[in-house]
Amino acid sequence: MKLKDWLSDKSIEAFAKDCGVHPSTAYRWLSGDCVPHPKQIRKIKEVTADAVTVLDFYPD
Repeated sequence: MKLKDWLSDKSIEAFAKDCGVHPSTAYRWLSGDCVPHPKQIRKIKEVTADAVTVLDFYPD
């Protein structure tokens, strides 16, 4: 599942807080401007209950 889809009914600010990053960082992940570091990807997997994984940040 893409992060954008997972966030469709959630606040990106709350997601960023849960991940321990600034909202601008989460916006960059969402827009594809940057890819999270491995440690951040582990946190994203945790926060999203494994719905969003490392593969979701790379093109098909």
